[in-house]
Amino acid sequence: MEILVYLGLILGLLYLIFKSRKIRKKYKIKSKKIKAEIKALKLKRALIEERSDANHLITIDFYKMLEQVSDLHKLIITKYLK
Repeated sequence: MEILVYLGLILGLLYLIFKSRKIRKKYKIKSKKIKAEIKALKLKRALIEERSDANHLITIDFYKMLEQVSDLHKLIITKYLK
């Protein structure tokens, strides 16, 4: 009778160990997905910042070009942009 009790305890412990491994694997996969999403968001943010820097450089070039244009053309261009 004692053998059955010990056998039941051992089987119960083995069941709990394997069950906890499955749960850990499940959450590891989820955490990897979340980490990948965070990484993707960071990359998107970096791309947006690079684009805004590029747009800033383009506007600087545009104003440099405006300095070279005559006053009449400046008035026309600024009215068109407004």
